[in-house]
Amino acid sequence: MIPHLGFPDYFRIELGAGKLLGAIALILPFVPRKVKEFAYAGFTIIFVSAFIAHLASGDTCGDSFSLFGGFLFVLPEAE
Repeated sequence: MIPHLGFPDYFRIELGAGKLLGAIALILPFVPRKVKEFAYAGFTIIFVSAFIAHLASGDTCGDSFSLFGGFLFVLPEAE
C-alpha cells in the first residue's frame, strides 16, 4: 500500500519501527506518563496522516474513513 500512496519503500520500515516503539511504551507499566502521551499523539498523527494520504492518492472516502476504525484503539482510557 505504501507505493500506492506515493511514499518510498523505506518509509514502511520507519512507520513500523515507530509503531512498535509506541506500542511498547504503552504496554510497559514503568514508562512515564509523558512518554505515553507522546505515543498517543504519535499514533493520532499516523492515523490522520494516513487518512489524508489515502484521500490524496484517489482512494474513495469509504476506504479512507475505514482507517478510523483503528483510531478507536488509540483513544486512551479515562483514569
